[in-house]
Amino acid sequence: MDRRHQSQRTAALSALLWALGLSTRATASLLAGLEVALSAMTVWRDVLLLLREVKGLLAARRVPCLGLDGLWARLKGKGRGLVVAVEMEEGLPLALLQVDERDAEALMRALLPLLRRLGVEVLVTDDLGSYRLLARKLGLRQQVCTFHLLRWAGRELRRLERELGEEWAPLLAQVGGLLRDRPPGGGMRLFGLWQGLTRLRPEPHSPLGRLKALVLRLSENWQSYCLHHHDPQVPTTLVPPSRP
Repeated sequence: MDRRHQSQRTAALSALLWALGLSTRATASLLAGLEVALSAMTVWRDVLLLLREVKGLLAARRVPCLGLDGLWARLKGKGRGLVVAVEMEEGLPLALLQVDERDAEALMRALLPLLRRLGVEVLVTDDLGSYRLLARKLGLRQQVCTFHLLRWAGRELRRLERELGEEWAPLLAQVGGLLRDRPPGGGMRLFGLWQGLTRLRPEPHSPLGRLKALVLRLSENWQSYCLHHHDPQVPTTLVPPSRP
């Protein structure tokens, strides 16, 4: 659909569907089912328009809890890293920054002015080390998105189940249960499992060595997985499962 013939209502709807968690492609497909023909690129332009419109609200608005979601897009024929900053109370996208979320120093430079201007106290992110470093350096609390956590850690646990066999199934099930329930003291229990695995001296790149590294990583970052237990106002999910 040509933008000249796209109604403001349709543009707002497509941007809203994206903000609710659908990808640009999924948004275009859903609207097609409603007999509204929009390309994924048109949906993305609607998102950018929404970002421009809310930019004027930033000067007077305080945002204590900010979500940061990275993506990769082709701009002018080249792949670029982008980070979308989302106000978590209403799910409103506030800023789009051209920065690779994996680059800790670049992430700090790009986000520091925005974080200070908004008065951010809590970050909701995926489990990348760059976000962890950002939160630590700025003294911010961090909640790792449950969806991202269970996706990457669950994938690794399933891989280890296939490689380690029945002998290690109970321990893997224990790790999976701790991840699912995230009980108080779960980090210390994981640390105890890591100590037991360390005594076996596994090769670092062997399946058992990878299990040891996984358990240590989960133990070290446990507090960022459980912030919502201490502050119920903090959302546990950054990206709904409907958005890939």
